Amino acid sequence: MKGAELYSWRDQGGYVWYALLPGTNRTKGTKELTDSKVSSGYLKHVLKSLPSKTPVLWNNLVGVADKSTLEFSLPDDTTLKEILKSAEVVDLKITIVK
Repeated sequence: MKGAELYSWRDQGGYVWYALLPGTNRTKGTKELTDSKVSSGYLKHVLKSLPSKTPVLWNNLVGVADKSTLEFSLPDDTTLKEILKSAEVVDLKITIVK
């Protein structure tokens, strides 16, 4: 596995969704992300199931291959810290694209 790619975006109501996908060198599509969306609580659970040392690239500022209405965004500071802590506990390294 090349690692994982994490995406986050806000819906129209302001809720932040996440998609954790296998790492690839291709640009993802909107449908691929929205079909894989999970809440922050479930994301923390899924992160704990990854093998330790798995690199995770958080692509919150990138676009998608097709025209998208997704508003890529990081969550609030508290949620961000909780997600990073969940990853740290299982020895995952999350790199946030800035």
